[in-house]
Amino acid sequence: MGYKASNNADTTLSESITPTSTTIAVATGHGDDFPALGATDWTLITITDKNGAREIIKIIARSGDTMTVGTTPGGEADVGGRAQEGTTALSITYTDDHSVRCCPTAGLIEAMADYSDQGDLTATPAELSQLHESGVVKADLVKLHNITSSATEINQLHGSGVVKVDLVKLHNITLSASQINAFESLKNDFEALRTCFSGSSAPGNPVAGMWWYDTTANMLKLRNEANNAWLNVYDFANGRAPLALLATNCSRTVVAGTGVSVSGSLASSNVTVGLSSGGVGATQLADSSVSQGKMVNYTAGDRLLIKSVQETTSTLTTYIALKQIRLDRGGTLRISFKLRRVGDSLLRVYGRVYRNGSAVGTERSTTSVSGDTYTQDISGWSAGDRIQVYGRTSDYSVTVGVSELRVSCGNWYGLVED
Repeated sequence: MGYKASNNADTTLSESITPTSTTIAVATGHGDDFPALGATDWTLITITDKNGAREIIKIIARSGDTMTVGTTPGGEADVGGRAQEGTTALSITYTDDHSVRCCPTAGLIEAMADYSDQGDLTATPAELSQLHESGVVKADLVKLHNITSSATEINQLHGSGVVKVDLVKLHNITLSASQINAFESLKNDFEALRTCFSGSSAPGNPVAGMWWYDTTANMLKLRNEANNAWLNVYDFANGRAPLALLATNCSRTVVAGTGVSVSGSLASSNVTVGLSSGGVGATQLADSSVSQGKMVNYTAGDRLLIKSVQETTSTLTTYIALKQIRLDRGGTLRISFKLRRVGDSLLRVYGRVYRNGSAVGTERSTTSVSGDTYTQDISGWSAGDRIQVYGRTSDYSVTVGVSELRVSCGNWYGLVED
């Protein structure tokens, strides 16, 4: 139907209101003094405060003694329905002297006069009501007369939603300067939205959820929920999401491995990955650049590392080095050697493993002319150490012989003697 009214509706508020209230509660039982409103109906009420100030309010729904303020019948509550026709939104304490009435307004009467001045316009009351609600009548439409349009133009106009009734002719439409400026401002607003408020400086009067393309930083930004900062969303300069955004939405962290150090934070800066103490880098693995100290230590085993088979003899009764090998790296090694008596004397001879001139192996002895082989795992070797086999006799009349010195390990995979 559109606008509805009732006679002699005059009551008071049952709850106080502020200038932004969208619910009007009147005295109990007096809501029915005002018109019942359907899905497309609306009415106007006038509230007068204790000082005589008046506010015109648009009502789009009523349930008992409670009325809903709004701009569109059947729509949501909207503070835009307050302060109609140039009045000012009031704040009223319901216990103060005031009144709430339903009565015609100047704007409503002028709109009715506009309808009566349209000549041969053919439309039903419902269609005229819809036209008024659509906002067309709010412009300064003086007369609708003698406008010639093609069928395509009329279809486009109707499809836009402006023409909700059978408007046959449009003529002599006059817009004020303020209305033209309002349309221009609306056009500029749409253009700003289309470009995400593109510019080198932040847009004025930002609101939460507002987009801004910062052309200086080539960064798409979004206003945060608290409306006090811009959040970086996408870095167009580098074609990626900003590191801070990735860190905020990623539960993973960078973990340093053996020989690798990590510094920095995804959330606040770049992450730097480097070599920690003892780490191995590409330059340390260059040709001819790996030092013995970087190689893994030996472990005891049966893989032959090196041997010296030639026999060396002595007739001294004190220990003297008869065999010697220098190590390239340390660890634990399996060392064996052959000890024998040389000559016809039945006296005993002795042998022992030394490290750099100090005894580290178990002392061995024999009287065998063919010789005996002794094996022992000895740890604590370092790169550059000398593996030595010392020998001595029990008397100058006997000769000691040491041969077949073999050094073996468990983690050498080179060639071995078959």
